[in-house]
Amino acid sequence: MNDDAALLRRWAAGKSEAAFAELVRRHLNLVYSAALRRLGGDAHTAADVAQQVFTKLAREARKLSGHTVLTAWLYTATRNAAVDHIRAEQRRAAREQEATAMQNLFAAAPDADWARLRPVLDDVMDELSDADRTAVLLRFFEKRAFAEIGAALNLSEDAARMRVDRALDKLHGLLAKRGITSTSAALGTALARQAVTAAPSGLAASVVGAAMSEAVDTGVAAGLLAFMTATKTTIALSVVAVATTVTALYEAQHARAAGAALESGRSDVAALRRQSTEWSSRAQAEETALAEARVTAREAAERAASAQAVALEKQAADQALTRFLDADPQLQRLKRDYDLQTGIRWHLPLGLGFKLTPEELEQFAAEFNRRYSESGMNLASRDARGPMDCSSPEGLPARLASDARFMDAWQAWDARLVVENFNMTIWDPLNAAQANRLIQSIQSARPNPIPAGGWDFTGIQRTADWERVLAEVHDYLSPSQLAALRGWAAQCRRKVLLSTAAKMANP
Repeated sequence: MNDDAALLRRWAAGKSEAAFAELVRRHLNLVYSAALRRLGGDAHTAADVAQQVFTKLAREARKLSGHTVLTAWLYTATRNAAVDHIRAEQRRAAREQEATAMQNLFAAAPDADWARLRPVLDDVMDELSDADRTAVLLRFFEKRAFAEIGAALNLSEDAARMRVDRALDKLHGLLAKRGITSTSAALGTALARQAVTAAPSGLAASVVGAAMSEAVDTGVAAGLLAFMTATKTTIALSVVAVATTVTALYEAQHARAAGAALESGRSDVAALRRQSTEWSSRAQAEETALAEARVTAREAAERAASAQAVALEKQAADQALTRFLDADPQLQRLKRDYDLQTGIRWHLPLGLGFKLTPEELEQFAAEFNRRYSESGMNLASRDARGPMDCSSPEGLPARLASDARFMDAWQAWDARLVVENFNMTIWDPLNAAQANRLIQSIQSARPNPIPAGGWDFTGIQRTADWERVLAEVHDYLSPSQLAALRGWAAQCRRKVLLSTAAKMANP
């Protein structure tokens, strides 16, 4: 019988249904049972989670074919899918609770002074900006939930809530200038209950009939002309009939257009007033932005000059150190010993995790240093000039070369060292599960293809897509850990800007 890796390769290469069916048969009971326990015995949802896990397995078969133990991956994927389902259910319950509370509020709130509010409501609505007016209409006139408002305005649910609150405060202020005072909550309740009144029951049918009749009349005129031409009836009679019909339709249309033009003219006056105010605000904002841009450009030029001076000093110091070491064999031997001890110190957490003996840890550190130097990197300065090949197990301790978990950690050495360095700078350290997931997030955020200059463990900090990393870690980092990681990412981006400025100043 083929093992799991062989079955995955058969599925990935040729979409062998028999191979994938065998994988499902082997592991379905494990996945379903794990999902059933995590979901509190909900058999229907557990079946859905199992379906999601094997669907993900089918999509990622090529990548997973290198795993020695597929069971561990399936168990972890089942846990993640179950946790995602539970969180989705919690968010849905929260939305339903919010909707119920809103409905109860509208039903129980007392009436505001609608007689004073109604005559001026549309005037003050016209004075709002387009964005604020839209937010008020969606929330209080159409009674939309914040999630729906956010979807309509391309905002998050929290941002939509803030937009509505600000718009309601502005409306409250405009009403206060007209002597109509109340709390913002009372104003919102009054709008939700009384701003939209039900139309008469027969009006909808009347509107539909009139609109359809107009469309039909236009079609009848064209049809009458075609019919009379086709049957070759009296030419004079045809001309008179058609002219009469067209004239009547034109006069009716002209009357409707005149009424619409009058209403449009009134709206245009209000729109021009709003546009004039917006243009004045925009011009002032642009002047402020231009002044800030000038200050930023001057500061960037000063930083670039400083970065160039530091880079030149560092380059001269590195060259002097290299010449000094090359002239003394004893110093070269001491440097090799220092590099070995540095490598051991770097990889000590990995050695403890895999219970390496001191001899195995020293062998691993020596092999790492050899590949590190062959790739054009310098342990002392940590300058990266080429990517390091971590795919082959040659030179590693024998028992580790056959350990898939160790090989995964070896191939992710730079991301792992980034996480270990980050973990030493925060008050709330990561646990093992959080550290492993953060390593995976940083690994997946590598640039593709690899930059021509490669990277070392500080280089990946500058080349990784930190926006993508920050978007993935909300599910498993605490608020304090997330805040610390944002600061770390900002520092990495700052290093990128300084490096870019130095290269531009000294091409």
